[in-house]
Amino acid sequence: MNFFNFRKKRDPKYQSIEGLSERASRYISTLPFPRSMDWTCDRETIVEYFESQEFPLFEKFIDFQLKFSGYTLTIEREEKKNDGRHQFDLLLFSQKEIEQRKKIDYFQVGDDYWISCGQHGCAPFHFCINQKGEIATTLNDEIVQVISSSAEKFIERYAIDNEMGYELVSFFKCVETAKIEEFMNEYYPILKIIEECSDKRCSYYGNEGIVIEHGTDWDSGERYLHLYGQKKKDCDIWVEMIKPLLR
Repeated sequence: MNFFNFRKKRDPKYQSIEGLSERASRYISTLPFPRSMDWTCDRETIVEYFESQEFPLFEKFIDFQLKFSGYTLTIEREEKKNDGRHQFDLLLFSQKEIEQRKKIDYFQVGDDYWISCGQHGCAPFHFCINQKGEIATTLNDEIVQVISSSAEKFIERYAIDNEMGYELVSFFKCVETAKIEEFMNEYYPILKIIEECSDKRCSYYGNEGIVIEHGTDWDSGERYLHLYGQKKKDCDIWVEMIKPLLR
């Protein structure tokens, strides 16, 4: 069942993107900023570039470049629209870097190769992707937090955030994950996990009126709860129910 269709103001034609839900594919197709073609290439080009650098042909890097590099994610709700605080540029390799055979800038942590994959208007750190597809915040070539298990999960979260009509401030200092899961199970099937958005670092639960995000802060790593709703009163009801879970 596809929840969260209540904010659809249009039903444009869109091209389904492999690995993304219908919601996220539609979201990508209706972004207000056109994809920057300066950060795109075809498969043959990126493979030749890696080979010229004697860099391993990691499929997750190739996949990210072909499917997502050059897009700018954003939120269209009026209170966030065009404020820059929620825009995220997905950028891997530019055409100029490839044409000039610029040395691939990467760093290793253990067996993982990390490459810069994007930028956020206000974040005080950088964002990198590894050969597993994980996205992390980094400072000075050191991992701060892994924030998503894949680019697809990251985009799905933007897509569902973009559909919400009302957003409530996050609650930090939540109890352990087990207590949150117990709470969600108690209210199942009122709240169902939204699989396409969820991984072990961030889980989304919801129905037609409310979405609850149990996430990990990009900086501190602290766990939080964040509520989105179709209406403010929907959020207010759930706030009172969630308060006992807070420290």
